[in-house]
Amino acid sequence: MTLISTPRNHIGFLDLLRGFLAFWVYYAHLKMASIGKDVIWGSPALAVDGFMILSGFLMAYHWVLREERFQSFWQQAKDFYIRRFFRIAPLYYSLLIIVFIWQSKFVAVKEAVNKIIPPAWGGAVLVLDNPDFQPLSFWNVFSHFSFTFGFIPKFVNSNMLPDWSIGLEMQFYLLFPILVLIIARFGSAATTFLVFLSTITTAKYVGLYDHAGLIARFPQPSFIFFKLNIFLSGMAIAYAYLAKENKRKVYWILISILSLFNAKIHIFIIAALIILLLFFDENSKDILSRIGNGKLSKFLGDTSYGLYLMHLPVMYPILYILFSQDWFLQLPIYPRLLMTVIIISPVVYGLAYLVNRFIELPGIRFGKRITANNRRD
Repeated sequence: MTLISTPRNHIGFLDLLRGFLAFWVYYAHLKMASIGKDVIWGSPALAVDGFMILSGFLMAYHWVLREERFQSFWQQAKDFYIRRFFRIAPLYYSLLIIVFIWQSKFVAVKEAVNKIIPPAWGGAVLVLDNPDFQPLSFWNVFSHFSFTFGFIPKFVNSNMLPDWSIGLEMQFYLLFPILVLIIARFGSAATTFLVFLSTITTAKYVGLYDHAGLIARFPQPSFIFFKLNIFLSGMAIAYAYLAKENKRKVYWILISILSLFNAKIHIFIIAALIILLLFFDENSKDILSRIGNGKLSKFLGDTSYGLYLMHLPVMYPILYILFSQDWFLQLPIYPRLLMTVIIISPVVYGLAYLVNRFIELPGIRFGKRITANNRRD
């Protein structure tokens, strides 16, 4: 593949987009829990699809930029697996231990809130009443620490973390080097068609949400072949951005659009936004570039993983305390929502900043150190 002449190691506006997607998930859950209404711009599950596009883009983008550092494909794949594990696992394991230890407490909070909240607040009851919580067992714990729980329907929603997407992400990491190899050997069109078949077959035979299916029913799309086409779309955007010839750029953009064959309009908008900002963000003096590379964007990007992963176990105990106060219950719904945002946001963002600094970044640095000898001098 022919690359652009000066690819950037860091693309600032993607931090801003990651931060917005993480806020989308957090705010949607907070709104449903506090006043029983969903956000007007769409379900938080759509924001997770946006994360998948970004993940596909970033994995492919940095893979191509780093190819010359390795003597072989499999050397790079080994480096990729180790670095991605230490990017995701340290914070996830830390929070997983906490929610497993306090599982019974979270269940008690859920049951208490269901008694406090009037039935008219259906959204809040729906969020807090999670019938998928599973008692602690060897297989429950093992499946989460091994990241295999995404293949097991009863463990997909078995704790307070929204970690079904983390299991999905790790499955994508496992397949990513193989996808790169398939694209190189058989071409992007054949790969897109193969992913299309896998997605259609999975949707038909594997149940999701209320659809029972012939094989199993997943409460969330935690099985990779539900969403592999979304990840592939992000990869295609990266290849379009890195290609030098305009024909190749257009070709890869078409592949990206075709990969989103079954996605909702929100996902097309996110993909189009990424494409537009990538191809019109070359001048560092542009206002979009200055915003994207500013301190706020960096903060939102740095805290996005922590905010996404920890907002539920932080949010629910605070809501339980608020729901126990008569003055809070007597507030009209939107002042009540505003109050929860004002009280909870500094806590969850502050904690997300701290875990990024003291857990995520050390994990990233450790992954880089243990893979240093795997690269060419």
